[in-house]
Amino acid sequence: MKRSCGLSLLLSVAVLGACTAPGPAPTTPPATPAPARMFTVVPTSAPEFTPASSPADIVGVWLLPMRGQGGAVQSTFDWTIRPDGIYSIDDKLAGMHVKAGTYTISSGKLVLDSDECYQNSTATFYHCVGTYLAYCSKQGDMPVLLRLEMVDDKGDRSLNLNNKTLELDKP
Repeated sequence: MKRSCGLSLLLSVAVLGACTAPGPAPTTPPATPAPARMFTVVPTSAPEFTPASSPADIVGVWLLPMRGQGGAVQSTFDWTIRPDGIYSIDDKLAGMHVKAGTYTISSGKLVLDSDECYQNSTATFYHCVGTYLAYCSKQGDMPVLLRLEMVDDKGDRSLNLNNKTLELDKP
């Protein structure tokens, strides 16, 4: 009986010793390589705007999204700014003239003058003058973006021009 007890005790000690004895260190699986990118991210920079100071900085045909009385975009119009101080707004798709007038630009201030502002409530045209801060972004000598911030405009243009960045219409 002593023998079986001694053998049992010896086996128990061996089993316990095997559980507490240091064994080989666990291996860490190799790091999985990151998947290859399917595209390259190219950082873009915001266009640089400078105050417009002459007609050459703003001349062109600009895309102007016009909003109606409810504020929803009705259509995109062409706002033509000519070098001779005349501007016009026309809906080229409908072939409809919207407005024309004159402008001056100096030290970043664009002043629009027109007798074709429209009062919806009275269905009449009236004379209006509007002043905007005008900023342009150029590629070379060519303006490509025009940003406007209203200083004062009692006319009907403010809804469509204030805080807008316009792009040149592509021919």
